Amino acid sequence: MGEWKRIKLSEVLKEKTERNKNNKTDLVLSVTNSQGFMKQSDFFEGTVHSEDISNYKLVRKNEFAYNPSRINVGSIDILKEYDIGALSPMYVIFSVDETKLLPDYFKYYFQTHKFNENVKNNTQGSVRNSLSFKALSEFEYLLPPLEEQKRMVKILDQVNKIIEKYQNLINEKEQFIKSQFVEMFGSINERVKMSECCKKITDYVASGSFASLHENVKTYDTENYAIMVKTADFANGFTKGLTYTDEQGYNFLHNSNLHGGELLLSNIGASIGKVHRVPKLTKKMTLAPNSIMIITNELYIEDYLQYYFLSDEGQKVLKSMETATAMPKFNKTQLKDIKIPKVELNEQLKFSKVIQLIDKQKFELEKQKQNYIDLKKGLMQQLLTGQLKVS
Repeated sequence: MGEWKRIKLSEVLKEKTERNKNNKTDLVLSVTNSQGFMKQSDFFEGTVHSEDISNYKLVRKNEFAYNPSRINVGSIDILKEYDIGALSPMYVIFSVDETKLLPDYFKYYFQTHKFNENVKNNTQGSVRNSLSFKALSEFEYLLPPLEEQKRMVKILDQVNKIIEKYQNLINEKEQFIKSQFVEMFGSINERVKMSECCKKITDYVASGSFASLHENVKTYDTENYAIMVKTADFANGFTKGLTYTDEQGYNFLHNSNLHGGELLLSNIGASIGKVHRVPKLTKKMTLAPNSIMIITNELYIEDYLQYYFLSDEGQKVLKSMETATAMPKFNKTQLKDIKIPKVELNEQLKFSKVIQLIDKQKFELEKQKQNYIDLKKGLMQQLLTGQLKVS
């Protein structure tokens, strides 16, 4: 086995600043913390970039990009799906010296505790918690020989495939529930207003005006008194990139505090239509002003409304309420007035039993998936630090 070397990343990274002059590409990308590289049109469900993208930066296959002010929540990725794309000028783009470092090996570095600690230590107190390429280049890094990198990539990629297999099975279970909803309720013509189904439909509610939000509610990137639930947390399962508030903020938002079981709908921006059911709480949580909270009455249950809004019809209804502005939005008054299929409680309960059965199966799959995620974390800790050598 060859020698592992402790280096600075400046020895193997090179910043890329090529611009999209002469419109080499019209594919505009974004880097998200939940899904990595995405077409901007898919992520924002429409075009949000300027018509002239000649000043956008070019990123090519096997190059990396990150959002300097969101790298602390994981907005960094390697481009794999496309040969070339354009990114907003705010992004930092870089390549690696492939004679020393494999891109497919380096991508695992971003999932390590060491990388997150380096980011934290180099962004605290800076402008918007931003990480410059110069600061990234100063990170110390343990560099193994290329052949060992290849062997480690093979092992970690195999574990990734197993994790992906379990996620696909979970997605199939979720799709089955949606199909059951359509089969049971898709042909119902009689309708009822949302206001007649719920005892509470509320968006941002606090003991004061909306203008006083920033004065009374402080937010933190590190753990504090309560989680301030954002739309992004729906997708990440409350596992990363969380925002917290202190006891004063939690009390100020007392009418928006969550207790578990509530149904949340995103009602602003690119994430309009995202639906989430608040799990049984193990920590205090309150609602950030980018969602609507729904608590049903005795005639309707959250299971039914959740899958109505996840259905094609429900998504279409939510999108139809969008305002034609730079930041599309709908409000609780509009939501109260929409009409949904009128279903007897006993039929809803039958559907709920299907959900409970499938949820048990999903729970077991999630448990197996998490076992492999934990295995991967342990392997990365050992492999990427040289504690475990592969021959």
